[in-house]
Amino acid sequence: MYKSDEKKASSDYFNGNVTIKEVYGENNSQDQELYFVEFSKGALTTMHYHETEQFLIPVYGKGVVGELKKNSVLNFDLDDVELNFLDIGEIVSIAPNVLHFHGALPHQTFTHIAFRKLFDYDCINGSKNPNRTQTKWASDFISKELGSDDPDLIKTTLQNISDKVNQSVNKVLLSVS
Repeated sequence: MYKSDEKKASSDYFNGNVTIKEVYGENNSQDQELYFVEFSKGALTTMHYHETEQFLIPVYGKGVVGELKKNSVLNFDLDDVELNFLDIGEIVSIAPNVLHFHGALPHQTFTHIAFRKLFDYDCINGSKNPNRTQTKWASDFISKELGSDDPDLIKTTLQNISDKVNQSVNKVLLSVS
């Protein structure tokens, strides 16, 4: 029998209070990672992408997923974010290498199950060769885009990006109210 343990949520990866339980990961699965994630009121992931397709299955509350329609996480406008609301019973598929975020709407609690494959495969001369895939968080690639390793500048930039994401969510909510 296996019991899912809670993982510490990094402030570089989440804004707000988030509880993560790892169901499957590289320590107990050869092929996939699966998380049960609870977002408290308005908590969101920071901008990130996965090297393999990710699936989100909402199980409680109302959430949001946003996709950045521009390549640069540093220079985007509110209109460059495409938002979709997440309701219980829906299944969302996010293509590989797409910058996105997800989580709870303001003043709402939201829970989803998230899973993706840990490996992608290349076929060379008829043989399948596994490649370990990763999740790339904005905090991981901001320094390259900034051309600086200054931790204070990276933190400030990450916060500015998160503020802009929150503004885009609030803008859409106001337009549908």
